[in-house]
Amino acid sequence: MRADLGPPSGLLPEEDDARLRRADRAFVRGAWVAWGVFAVATGAVSALTGLDRTVAHNFREASLQWWARGDIYGDLRNIGGFLYFPQAAVLWSPFAWMPVVVGEVVWRAASIALLASSAWRLSRLASPRPGAEPFPLVTLLLIPTALGSARNGQMNLAFSAMMALACADLAREQWKRAAAWLSLAMALKPLTLALLLIVAALRPRRMIPSLAAGAAAVLAFPLLTAPPAYVLRQYTQCVEKLRTAIDPPPGLYSSLWAIPESLGVVTPHPVMSKVAAVCSLAALGLSWLAWKRLGRDRGPLAVLGVAAAYIMLFNSRTEGLTYVVLAPAVATLAAWEWFATGRRAVAAMLIGICVILAFSRNLIGPNLWLRPTVTLMFAGYLTALAARPPRERLVGAEG
Repeated sequence: MRADLGPPSGLLPEEDDARLRRADRAFVRGAWVAWGVFAVATGAVSALTGLDRTVAHNFREASLQWWARGDIYGDLRNIGGFLYFPQAAVLWSPFAWMPVVVGEVVWRAASIALLASSAWRLSRLASPRPGAEPFPLVTLLLIPTALGSARNGQMNLAFSAMMALACADLAREQWKRAAAWLSLAMALKPLTLALLLIVAALRPRRMIPSLAAGAAAVLAFPLLTAPPAYVLRQYTQCVEKLRTAIDPPPGLYSSLWAIPESLGVVTPHPVMSKVAAVCSLAALGLSWLAWKRLGRDRGPLAVLGVAAAYIMLFNSRTEGLTYVVLAPAVATLAAWEWFATGRRAVAAMLIGICVILAFSRNLIGPNLWLRPTVTLMFAGYLTALAARPPRERLVGAEG
């Protein structure tokens, strides 16, 4: 976690390099320790407080209902409850079969482990060369944004990690592994569709066959565990439940529309849908340009940022804690700007965005508008980054 400093007086360059490499390794070990402490502390707090703030009971109840052949979506007129595909209920079953406290603690530990792994993989994309370690900085920025979701046992950590792992594999041209991560993320949370469609459009020959196979496997997976008639009924109820949930009352969520709502202007749902459709084309265009301009390594990282920003702004049910989905891309690009490009002012801006994503409520009190506002700032940064002429590519941008 070092910037490039000149060699200390009295040391040969190779001695100085060895010293700095040892320091880098120590920082990396410290970052892994921080993830371990985060997981242990989260599990301990959850167990000791009686899981009073958990939302994982929705997953547990859905899983148990699945195996009992009950309706996993409950009251279809209620905008709360289990709001995922049936596959998520099946995949969560191992945690549901454990004693309640054990299942909740293990679920949180598994989610944090996935997020830590994704942070490590993404940090490789921000490193300008061996020996410069962005992972500690990415860790420092990412853990605070994950605190709330981890405390509540939300699906956000696993969802965020799987999208990040998919983009890390895209950067290494591991097309099938990237498709597998995206398919698994889709099974957990429908919002993955935004990134999945962008990736399919950008690399159709490489990705569409694998994504199609993954989608077919995900769609058929529940049939291995339940009769077809029951599975079909749950799919039907899923569509009805999600149709109700995507149009919540104003003043509850922290999407783009919270900004005009803070000024007393409520945006009708049909207008939201039209704006989201237009902006999806803009997101696709920005993703294409970013991948082309930033190269194989940093291009997928920017695409992750575009997709995550789009999800945060246009998902009508974005909560404050959901912004952990955006944080991996912001944190990694902040590390890249700091270590690879030397644009410290830009890095400071991105670090500031991470701080706001983590502590918006602490900074200015309860609000719904600040996180989407800084997400718009991040989208502007991605646009400026992708729009730079090829001859002005930043150091470290070539993959």
